Amino acid sequence: MPELTLSDRQSEDLRKRHPYWPDFAVILDLAQRAGWEQANRHYLLTERDRAAAAMRDLIEAVGIASPVPSPLALDLIELAVRTFTPDGKFTGVIQRDGPSRIRIVNCPCPGFVRMEEHGWLGVTACSSWHRRHGWYDALGVTARDIIEGDMGLGDPACVSIIEVTGSRAVADTPV
Repeated sequence: MPELTLSDRQSEDLRKRHPYWPDFAVILDLAQRAGWEQANRHYLLTERDRAAAAMRDLIEAVGIASPVPSPLALDLIELAVRTFTPDGKFTGVIQRDGPSRIRIVNCPCPGFVRMEEHGWLGVTACSSWHRRHGWYDALGVTARDIIEGDMGLGDPACVSIIEVTGSRAVADTPV
């Protein structure tokens, strides 16, 4: 199967419509009004929803009809990782570990760096994990998503292993 690609213009358009960073002011305001637990929950759920919308637009941009077959889902996930990064400059490594499994090594992780820059200690879970689950929702696949390394826990890089394990209806409610 040929590698999925986007033109520079398509990539730029997708990044403009689906920026990597959310509106942090809304989250910080919610933290002040309702506490970090509510702000964290809102942030992570919002990231999942934002990512699902971004993946739906990416699928449309490459001209693939839903539902997406499982083997093609990994290609789209890899394309999303490379497309939906700050400034479109993914500096990590994506390695295929088999027909249904990839390993993403990201150092420095842009999400972690941004949180550190702002001293935002309210995030208690990896926002990238939630973004990827939004992608799975839009793709209509089930996936095992294992975080093997986390810079927030002192690891030298954020490392995720994703294995697409099957298909489900796109309209399924996330678990």
